[in-house]
Amino acid sequence: MRIVLLLILLASPVYACCPVDRHTLADEADEALLDVIAGKVERDPFSDLRVRLLKDPAGSLDTDAETRTRLALTLWWLGGAAEFTPERCLQEAATATKGLADAAVYEGIIRWAKLQQRADPDSFLPDFFDLRYATGKTADTDTGALKQRGLDNAEGILLELLKLDPAWENFDSIYALSMVYMVQGRQNLAQYTRKRVWEMHEAGQYSRVPGAAAIADIKPLTIVRQPRADTLVPVKLVSEENDAVINTQYSARRAYAMEWNTAREEALRQFLASGSAQAIWPGFTPPPAHIPPLRQQSQPETPAVEPDAKPNESHAAEPPPKSRTQTWIMLGVLGLMLALGALAKSRAARGEPKPEESA
Repeated sequence: MRIVLLLILLASPVYACCPVDRHTLADEADEALLDVIAGKVERDPFSDLRVRLLKDPAGSLDTDAETRTRLALTLWWLGGAAEFTPERCLQEAATATKGLADAAVYEGIIRWAKLQQRADPDSFLPDFFDLRYATGKTADTDTGALKQRGLDNAEGILLELLKLDPAWENFDSIYALSMVYMVQGRQNLAQYTRKRVWEMHEAGQYSRVPGAAAIADIKPLTIVRQPRADTLVPVKLVSEENDAVINTQYSARRAYAMEWNTAREEALRQFLASGSAQAIWPGFTPPPAHIPPLRQQSQPETPAVEPDAKPNESHAAEPPPKSRTQTWIMLGVLGLMLALGALAKSRAARGEPKPEESA
């Protein structure tokens, strides 16, 4: 019994170090979502929302509760206007959001905005919804953490806010999205989203969490780490193959998003300069995209079943392959288990009393 317990203790940490997500980026997101996260966000170019907010905040906030909440928070990101100081903006949002179906989402943002806690290099960076404290952040299926917190619609609201005004296209909003995806078990998408967060930090678009701007490498504060030998070691949640796909997809989509935004701004400038009364976007030709196929890269076509294969032996029914690292680790553990078992059996055999001789 002691041998069995020892084997379990030896095997468990090794296996737990590599809870790699079995899915792919294509399983967890469509291309439109990946484009938005990369920065290809379609907003109304003729919207005067920001002008109205800054010029007449009281009039702009005189609307329904949810819109007022969103506009007050947007004005907070912009630093307030007139008598609407940042503190008052948060107060207006807190009052307006009471009773809303998605109050927990807005309340989380408001609570985070008031946070005075400084960034700690040895722990997760504070996020909108305190998902850094959620359990099961290494799972590859939905942990239920969002539902428990009343945050079922957190992803949808964050994406809507992202399209509402460029102020929401910031480090903390995108980071909050990555945390949402993490607790949903969409680890590939979380890693993809973190790529944008890291890029923002490197470009000087820092988190508003106090002290975050002074941290040269923000990456360790945005991923799951576990203590080992008095140091924090990143937990591998995405396979090497999937990580390569994520890097390729993000690089291509981010480059295209910047090119697309430049072309769109130029088209708008020319349209305004021409004084044309015609609609602008029907005549807008986006630049050609050179983005590798998502599904083809991340999930190759399943090979055909051999003619002599039985129906229940279809390759499509096989479980996804484990990473090579995890396979070797498990083989090592199994070898150790067999060796310890043989040793225990040998000791038991040597310790048995000899049978009594008959008279």
